[in-house]
Amino acid sequence: QVFSFDILVSGDTAPEYVQLQIYTLDGRLAYMGKMDERLHVGTNSITWNAQDISGNNMPAGIYIYQIVIKAGENQMRRNGKLSLIR
Repeated sequence: QVFSFDILVSGDTAPEYVQLQIYTLDGRLAYMGKMDERLHVGTNSITWNAQDISGNNMPAGIYIYQIVIKAGENQMRRNGKLSLIR
């Protein structure tokens, strides 16, 4: 699963990192991954391999995702639902 997001600023306010969090519908954190590579202005993406924190394949189902973008003291969050079909 690939999640795309746009970076609209550069310079001192450019994001330091992007974090992807995947939750089950009951609110349990199933996965957390961090993108440390250099981000650029425009469209970027982060990939989830459909595995949980322990590296086990996640079962088919509905999950909640949250993308956290950290830039200086600011954090931006984008939430959504995703369907994992096996």
